[in-house]
Parts: sequence; structure tokens; C-alpha cells
Amino acid sequence: MVEGDGKNLAFIFSTPRAGSTLLGAMLGGHSQVLCPNEPWFLLPLASMHDQRMGAVAAFDLYLARIGFNELTPAGEFHTAARHFAAELYNQRLAAEGRSVFIDKTPRYYQILPFIQTLFPAAKKIWLKRDLFDTAASYRNTWNIGLDELFGPKTTNYSFDLTLGPANLHDFFDAHPGFEVRYEDLVEAPDEIAAQLCDYLEIPRERDLALYARDQSWIGKLKSRVMGDKKIFSHTSPHKQSVGAWERTFVTEEVKSIVDRIDERLLVRMGYGERVGQLRGRGFVFPGKKEADQILDDYRKLIVSHHWPYWSQLPPPPRPPAVPPPWWRAFAMKCGLTQAPVE
Repeated sequence: MVEGDGKNLAFIFSTPRAGSTLLGAMLGGHSQVLCPNEPWFLLPLASMHDQRMGAVAAFDLYLARIGFNELTPAGEFHTAARHFAAELYNQRLAAEGRSVFIDKTPRYYQILPFIQTLFPAAKKIWLKRDLFDTAASYRNTWNIGLDELFGPKTTNYSFDLTLGPANLHDFFDAHPGFEVRYEDLVEAPDEIAAQLCDYLEIPRERDLALYARDQSWIGKLKSRVMGDKKIFSHTSPHKQSVGAWERTFVTEEVKSIVDRIDERLLVRMGYGERVGQLRGRGFVFPGKKEADQILDDYRKLIVSHHWPYWSQLPPPPRPPAVPPPWWRAFAMKCGLTQAPVE
């Protein structure tokens, strides 16, 4: 049961396309753990008290936020949000007969301070992945190009590999947790799973890396919209996508990534060898001042926009309905004007 301060609750923090669905499927196979695909609900919950975050709504959302903020001071909101979230987690745990909830939602990197305020005792896992391979996964899986990930085209994806790793770096420096690289996870999944069980303070269980062994659990993951469905083409972690960036990007594309990444961040994440490799090939990373300015620009950009969590706008109005042919003939005969529509 999730307690008020976050005990028995854990978060897998990462960028999208970093392997969090794989890690969640492994841990979710533990007899005490519930790790659904991607809950996401803390994002709109946080947005209730955050003027920067927007959503499509039939009512006047701007005025609704003003009214809500006037009614509820920040401290009281956090208390109410904590009770709401804990109750939701616990309802799901009770329904599944589990005791530890793991919330795996990649874009929680946008609300890390909010989560820390709600659940300071929650366990925190940072799943890191080589940003070049992550960018390759965006292209190969979602067809998202570098123009969106690193500019000049600005979309919701533009913050994932720029602000995302930087926010996670700052958060874990202040609030240490369990850090693991995707490359190490797929190289030694049983060892990493055992270490995570120790960190989560749950008994070690065998074969967590064989996430497809429990078909009832995998069936639930498959049936949900959220999460990466590519993992279901395998039954355990594999190393096929490690180094995919070299098969995906040409030299100019690699340069466009290097131009937007702080090499200090790559080193902090455990990818100093990638920095050395690229420097050896003649690529030049931004200097400290330029890298800081790039990050500051992204921070200003995300604050200055009302980014909707739902990209679809309200549906356009329906065209005027046309009465069916049988009614037109009947109406002419009887002199009626109100017609049913198809």
C-alpha cells in the first residue's frame, strides 16, 4: 500500500524511447509489483496549479485555472493532490493484489519538483540511454526527425532530449536514487533486476528478465494504448538496438545532434566514451557558455508556450444532416417539415 509520503511507491524516470517499457515489464513481473504501461495522470494533475501547462477543453480553461488557484493555495493543493494520487495508486494495487506501485511515465521529467513535493519518500529510478541511440529510436519507431528533436521545428518532442536529460541530471544530483544505463540493462538484465529488487526493498525473484513468461501480465500490457509495443516481439532484453545511431544517421545529421548537446551532460550520464569517440572523428561540442545558453533557451521556450497534452483539436462541426430519401417522399405527401436524419 502506498503511504502518504510515498513509501511503497517508485518512479521510473527517463526520456521517451529510453527503454522504460522494457524495464517496467521486467519489474512488473515481480509478485509484489504493479507497473502499468504509462499512467501519465500526474501531468494533468500538476497542470491544475500550473499556468504554463495547457489542454484542450470545451470550457474556458484559463478562467478555470484562475478560479482554482484563488480557491486553493499551493500547499493545500499539494496535500489534496497527494491524497488523490495515493488513493488512485492504492485502488489499482488492491485490484491486482500487489503492494508496490511503479509509475513509469517518461514525460514526468517536466514535473520532477512536483513529484518530489508530493512523495518525498518514493523510490526514484533514472533509466539513462545514449542520446544518439535514443534519437535513432525516435526516427526508426515514431518517424520523428532531428528537426523536431533538436530544432528548428518546435513541437512537444523538442524538449525530450534537450530539457529531459538536463532536468533529470539536476534532479538526481539533488535527490539521489538508482541510476542505470539502458546498455547495462540489456547486457546484464538479471544482475540489474536483482539490484533493483534490493533498492526497492522487495525480495529478489528469479527470471524477471524473462518478462514474457507470464502471459497474463504481458497480455495486460499489450491491451493498453500506452507503452512501446516493440518489446513484445521479444521475450527478454536484447542488444540489437545498441549503436543503432551509426546505422541511422549520416555525418551531417550526427553534427546537428552534437551541436545541441552539452558534453558535460553526456559524461554525467555515463557516456564519456561517446564524447571521446565523436571528438576523435572531428566533431566539436558546444562550449560551456554556448551549451548553457542553448539549455536556457529551451527552458524559456517551454515556459512561454501552452503545450497541450492532447495534440488533437476539437473535431470540426458536422456538415448539415441530410434527411433520408424515404422521409422526403413521405414529407411531401403529408406536408411535414421536421425530418429525421441519417
